[in-house]
Amino acid sequence: MDTRSWRKVLLQWIGECHFIESNYITLEQSDLDSFFSVFIQKIQETENVKGKNELQDQPTEQSPLVQEFLAHNYPEFIAQQDDKEVDLPLDCLYVYTLLLHYSCVKKPSLFFHNICNKLPELTQTCIASFFRETVDRLLTREYLSQAIANVAVVYRQGVSTSVSPCLPSSSLSPDPRSDDAPCPSTPSSSSSQPSSSTPQLRNHREQLRLNGCEMPPPSTPKTELLEQRTKELRGIRTQLEVVRYEKALLEEQQMEKDELIKVLNKEKMMAKMELEKLRNVKLTEEHHDNESHHIMPYEFEHMKGCLLKEIGLKESLIAEITDKLHDLRVENSELSEKLNLAGKRLLEYTDRIRFLESRVDDLTRIVSSRDVMISSLESDKQELDKCLKEARDDLHNRIEVLNASSDLLDCSLSPNTTPENLASSVIDKQLREKEHENAELKEKLLNLNNSQRELCQALSSFLQKHNIDHEFPVEWTSSSLLSTISAIESKFVNTLEKSTQMKKECDVQSVCVEKLLEKCKLLSVSLGCQPKELDGFEATIPEAMESGFESSRECKKKKKKKK
Repeated sequence: MDTRSWRKVLLQWIGECHFIESNYITLEQSDLDSFFSVFIQKIQETENVKGKNELQDQPTEQSPLVQEFLAHNYPEFIAQQDDKEVDLPLDCLYVYTLLLHYSCVKKPSLFFHNICNKLPELTQTCIASFFRETVDRLLTREYLSQAIANVAVVYRQGVSTSVSPCLPSSSLSPDPRSDDAPCPSTPSSSSSQPSSSTPQLRNHREQLRLNGCEMPPPSTPKTELLEQRTKELRGIRTQLEVVRYEKALLEEQQMEKDELIKVLNKEKMMAKMELEKLRNVKLTEEHHDNESHHIMPYEFEHMKGCLLKEIGLKESLIAEITDKLHDLRVENSELSEKLNLAGKRLLEYTDRIRFLESRVDDLTRIVSSRDVMISSLESDKQELDKCLKEARDDLHNRIEVLNASSDLLDCSLSPNTTPENLASSVIDKQLREKEHENAELKEKLLNLNNSQRELCQALSSFLQKHNIDHEFPVEWTSSSLLSTISAIESKFVNTLEKSTQMKKECDVQSVCVEKLLEKCKLLSVSLGCQPKELDGFEATIPEAMESGFESSRECKKKKKKKK
């Protein structure tokens, strides 16, 4: 690949941009990072808002900036890096090429178009040819090298058909800064670029035009010889750089060819291994075909009989599973009915227990109130007995005194004549009232005891009926009644838990039964397909035998031919 022509084009474009100082001869001697930083600033100044937002996302560090720009905009291009920097000659060429493509094709900018319009016609023709070849293409290293080679052909054709003005050696004196020109100055390359394309020479000509009185002295043979030597030195330097580039290119191509040779060797080894595998497979197939000739038809009949026996076993197993499934469904229905009945009974018993508990609470409250009333009445009775005893003693003493005189006796026989008789009559009346109230209370207490006894009998019969383990008390009290009711309640809670657990087990069994049904259906379908497969296999047996006989005949013929 000849890259000298395209390097001249890029050097003219870089010099026309004026982004960096013109202290370089080749692309590799230029400051790529400085050029790229100014390039990004110009792109940000001239592109639209969308382009600005995209470039703001790029990092601002100097060393990885170019690499990240290429990875973001040209991911198909893989640069060869050394310590995370672009320092190889071809990479420098490719990076400047991609920057030119980005500024004029991918993100067109009026600033860079104006720079390209200032370039010579031959340079513009080469750039246009390069753009035509890279439109809507993936710019990989291989494609870029091919496009640059095509542009070199265009450049050589333009040089052969055009005559460019040359810079005379005697028009200017030797300039010590001439070694820093932005393009090579060999005789073969100076004709492709006019003298006005270099900004230093243009400024120097203007200075000479303004200061005509300060013209240098005429050239001498020594100065001409010095200028010729300097030109030859520049040419030798340029040739040295070209040789270095070509050497790097050849080394790169040699490395690529070595890698290609390694890949081809690996492919060759893989192909040999596959060939050995295919030979082994062919030998095994031939051995299998030879063995298939010895298989007798009765063996196929034997296989068919075995398969039919297996089908019969599977069908009997399916019938057993269906019977078990039917029994489990019946059992599940019975258990669900029992569970529903147990739930209903449990609800009834819970309602009855609540009613009995409320009734027991009422009876205990009544009994406690009656006990308080009885205790108060007994205290009143004791006080009345004490009063009666005192009154009777006093009365007895007075009667003895009154018996002594008849007058007093007559007076005592008539009621309402003395205060003592009046008090005794009042006390007797109160006593009779209290005795009447005590009789009523005793009757109510008997009724309560009878109702409590009936309740205790009902509870004992309930416990015996439902086989509830509980100690029967000798005497039924309120505490014993409450403990019995709590025992009944715990029993019902246990039965409820058992019933719910049974229901869960029934649900699990039903799911298992459904799965068994699905498996049975699949088995029945597979067993239904097996007779068809057997028929197909029987149909293919004669064909396989015929093919085996034919292959054996061909093998025998080949052996005979070899002999």
